[in-house]
Amino acid sequence: MPEIWRPWVLSVAELPDWLRRLEKAIRAVIRCQNGGMPDVVAWDDGNSIHSALFVECKGPKEGFREAQEDWVWAALESGVRPDQIAVSVRPF
Repeated sequence: MPEIWRPWVLSVAELPDWLRRLEKAIRAVIRCQNGGMPDVVAWDDGNSIHSALFVECKGPKEGFREAQEDWVWAALESGVRPDQIAVSVRPF
């Protein structure tokens, strides 16, 4: 993880209830029990899950891991909309 991100990183225990519930529901249907959640999750506290944006950050030559693909599939199955998921390619 880039050092510049550290001030904004939360552990799973620190996640808001709605995101912890989503993560638990996803883990119930995928094989991988860790990893896969996108690097950035942003939301409006007043509209949590409906305003959430999930962004996976990749380096220029970095691919997707199976756990990441499974997580996105399960999130979509759990009601996350396709327009709430994005990929960003970072230059470093």
